[in-house]
Amino acid sequence: MGKWSKHTLLFFSRLGLAYKKVVADLGNYRGEISHEFIVLSENGDVTIAYSNESDYAVNIDLAEVITQHFTHAEELKELKKQKFTNDPDKNEDILNQLELPPEKIIKTKTYKINDELLVVLYRGDHQLNEVKLKNLLHVKNLTLAVDDFTREIIGCSANSVGPIKLPVQVKVIADNGIKSISNGVACANEDGYYYENVNPERDFAINAYEDIRYIQEGEPSPDGIGTIQFAKGFEVAHIFKLGSTYSVESEALFVDEFGDEKPLQMGAYGLGVSRLFAVASQFYQDGSGFTWPNSIAPFDVHLLTENVENEEEWLVSEQLYNILSTYQFDVLFDDRHTTIDEKLNDANLIGLPVQVIVSSKVQQGIVKVQYRRTGETFECAKEELIDRLNEYFRVY
Repeated sequence: MGKWSKHTLLFFSRLGLAYKKVVADLGNYRGEISHEFIVLSENGDVTIAYSNESDYAVNIDLAEVITQHFTHAEELKELKKQKFTNDPDKNEDILNQLELPPEKIIKTKTYKINDELLVVLYRGDHQLNEVKLKNLLHVKNLTLAVDDFTREIIGCSANSVGPIKLPVQVKVIADNGIKSISNGVACANEDGYYYENVNPERDFAINAYEDIRYIQEGEPSPDGIGTIQFAKGFEVAHIFKLGSTYSVESEALFVDEFGDEKPLQMGAYGLGVSRLFAVASQFYQDGSGFTWPNSIAPFDVHLLTENVENEEEWLVSEQLYNILSTYQFDVLFDDRHTTIDEKLNDANLIGLPVQVIVSSKVQQGIVKVQYRRTGETFECAKEELIDRLNEYFRVY
């Protein structure tokens, strides 16, 4: 895994793409650890959490929240049941209508796990992290409890479930942030009602406090260095260190130098080649088309003949094509019977690193060269072309 990881990092560096290697969820694999390679982009579909002062970087799904210890300064008030002014069945987050500070709200989600009801609590200003919850419960999928199931066990709809006076057999898991709430609010396990002045431990019991929420920007980095920042990006590669998990099960063994049988060490490695090109395309383009770097361009040189009907232009173009190919340049030869303006527009759209234009100036032994990414244009003797291209590709 280490060598493949280093080669992958080198690969992305050569492409000129800003990326981060982050710890990621194993997903449906069973193993030791996995890493994603994320190309950073504001348009990305993946969020990563990283420290602003260290190398810590993980997929946001796995970012650990450092547990804080709270001291409640305010006096605990008497628990009171209140009636909602609006019909709770028409509002998914019914506690939000109370217009209280979100850190005072005890939100509830209910799940059906192995035909049993699980109640999960988290603070109103936090977001429940179902990846952490799945890993905690050792399940592949989470199924929200429907109203019929909660009514059968508790006697109310799913969005009216709260932590107070739950049946003994119902398991309750709370995020660590619930510990900080004093005189909060929670649903009352009765449609149309809620409790105010709710205090954990005094008013309800918890089976377990766990880290089951998403980390937030500005919170302490889990490695103890700096604070957490977020960034968007696209996952373009994923590696998994599986260890001996699967080889032990399948008895995939080898005999070491001492004659002892040991399980093979396994890994899984994936690179999204087509996805990588799609992601790179948003970085390598301008108003005229693509501007591929040398490392990713499908060809090195775009050779264009201004007038294919002109015998000398055509013969020199063919000659240059053969010479460039001999010197191991990959050449796209535009020999179409169309205008040079159309050819140049298409060349800019395709975006190969170098454009070589053979025009009427070839009668003077001169060709025109344009570097697509920089826009630099110059003329040179056709005999000098190979040296100029070699110099360009050594630098870029």
